Amino acid sequence: MSEIAENAGSKPVSPSRELVDAYTEGLLDYLVRPQEPALQRARKIGRDAMTSGLSLSDMSMIHHESVRKLLVQTLGMGQYQATDSDPLQDSYLLLHSLVAAESAYPIAAARFFAASISPFETNQHESQQAIAVLRYRNSKLEEQIRQFSTLVFDEALQLLAAAGLALGDIRRKPVPAGGKLDEVQSLLCRIGDHLTACASELQPRVLEDLGLGAAIQSISRRFSAAAQFDIVADTAVGPLRPAVSAALYRAVEESLTNVLRHAQAHHVRICVCNDADVVKCSIGDDGIGFDASEVLSGRAERASGLICVRESLRVLGGTLAIHSAPGSGTEVVMTVRTVDQTRSHS
Repeated sequence: MSEIAENAGSKPVSPSRELVDAYTEGLLDYLVRPQEPALQRARKIGRDAMTSGLSLSDMSMIHHESVRKLLVQTLGMGQYQATDSDPLQDSYLLLHSLVAAESAYPIAAARFFAASISPFETNQHESQQAIAVLRYRNSKLEEQIRQFSTLVFDEALQLLAAAGLALGDIRRKPVPAGGKLDEVQSLLCRIGDHLTACASELQPRVLEDLGLGAAIQSISRRFSAAAQFDIVADTAVGPLRPAVSAALYRAVEESLTNVLRHAQAHHVRICVCNDADVVKCSIGDDGIGFDASEVLSGRAERASGLICVRESLRVLGGTLAIHSAPGSGTEVVMTVRTVDQTRSHS
């Protein structure tokens, strides 16, 4: 077989003879019986090739080598008499008749090749979404850093400086000190409030102390006070794994942020419930809706946040579904298994 192109920046990886033979046999099987099982075999070959470090160009070389081998074998089975004037004349005629009689041959070969490289395309799409998620999380972290910087290094330090000045006045003028002590106490309380807000942004205390239901009720009140829509939250949910609670809390927060920024809604309903195996969370609004397929493809403005939610749930064995269309409101439905699957199978 022709030499396989080496991967950029790494040592060349050559396909194994077993992989090449498997591709050739699978291609022959599909050409004879163009059915779905043969395409599934092509996808498995593609996954094996990708896992072993081969590239799309390597797969192309394997495909063309397999096609060449099958053509040679097919031509060798032909019955013809070579002429003295042109020994290859009958070979050309046989090849021409083969292509003319079996016009589906090249189309079928192309379909098999497309199936074999589909795992590469899927992997590329997932990589692009993973990059989008990382960028989104990075932007969120940068936004939080700016908020913390403002709260801690600007406002909190200014309040501490004011408290220090007030204490200095008390030392210089100890009598009467009641009013100044009240001022210092007020300043210290405000500092505590700022630091509590910072801690809550990092990990809501109510989520750790009282669970997901109470945390969603709390964030619902916060969004309802800041926005122009009413929120009804039904959170009859029992204890959950910390990772599941945190993922669903952030998912609800992201969904409410999208409602606030985009939906133009008047009413929002949140429903969280769980049984022995699955917890389900839905957020519905009566807003303007959107094209859900465009969002999940990564092209829409709100895509990164929802894709980030979907990836966070996927890691936990969960799913995200969006039911929406322009003018019909939106419902975001999330499900996560309450049992840690990685431990249950260990």
